[in-house]
Amino acid sequence: MLFSKADILQRIDDTTLLYLCSAGALLLLRQAKTFAFGDLKVEFEQIREIAEQAKQTAEVAEDAARFGLGQPQAEPAGTEQVLERPHIEPGPIADDPWKGQFGGLAERDQRRLSARVEPFAGSEDWFLVHLHLSSTNPRQPLSGPVEIFLHPTFARQRISIDTPPSGIIELRLKAWGAFTVGVLIEHEQLLLELDLAELEDAPAVFRSR
Repeated sequence: MLFSKADILQRIDDTTLLYLCSAGALLLLRQAKTFAFGDLKVEFEQIREIAEQAKQTAEVAEDAARFGLGQPQAEPAGTEQVLERPHIEPGPIADDPWKGQFGGLAERDQRRLSARVEPFAGSEDWFLVHLHLSSTNPRQPLSGPVEIFLHPTFARQRISIDTPPSGIIELRLKAWGAFTVGVLIEHEQLLLELDLAELEDAPAVFRSR
């Protein structure tokens, strides 16, 4: 069955036209990496940088919401400490108060605290820190509540997290410079410490701050 151009235009409503335009735009964006015309390539690069920055910001916000960063948390009623909790207080280094307060080791007793630092997309001043806490022994996975100690410039410098079924705790943070991270694995009363300034693969600017 044949239709004239006028018939076709009458049959296309606004929603259908919007979908067609969107599909065409997506096709053009997919090809944007293969050609450049004047400032067009620069504009597409800026769009990709903005999209990447938005993704990283969303990831940090997701972790903040999931672990309650920046929000007060009440202690659960009726809980009892089976083991005596270590007394942890900030140390004498004003700009890095947890340095040396957790024993100085990032790995001990089959538990490991590690981190990866990368530039925050679209920013020359901020970095994305990926913290990773897990067991080095698959037969004895990490479990129970864990408390993570951060630099006092964060909205919350002490974060309580329940270990997920995977036995791995991962936390993403937006940070300006390096600092010492402390960890207390509560039911084991085990302390771990990681100075981000000592990460050899971290950006030099981040480590120097």
